[in-house]
Amino acid sequence: MIHIDQPPDVLDHDTGPTPVELFVAGVAADLAQHARRYLNRLGLPACVSVTAHYRTELQPARLGGIEMEVAVTDLPLGLRASLLNVLERCTLYETLRLQPDLSIKLTSTTPHMATEKT
Repeated sequence: MIHIDQPPDVLDHDTGPTPVELFVAGVAADLAQHARRYLNRLGLPACVSVTAHYRTELQPARLGGIEMEVAVTDLPLGLRASLLNVLERCTLYETLRLQPDLSIKLTSTTPHMATEKT
């Protein structure tokens, strides 16, 4: 279970990530996972960290930009382009880049009560 919170300026506490922070963290985690798998396949140390920065826009409310910095320990210079190519094919990166179809379906979680007229 993950506790989701609102930003401290909306509520007076910060007990967990906001939905936007969780979304950006998911993209960062996907990049880190792909980088580690790539490095493991090559028999290299898989010491990877990802730092994420994002900005929001208000009209319409959305993420206006996401910047990911992937730090890899002891990455040979000749593998930088290859690793970047792998990272640009990560599932979440590609999903954002290619704008998936998106829809919302509203359903009720409580059964409708049947009413009888007598």
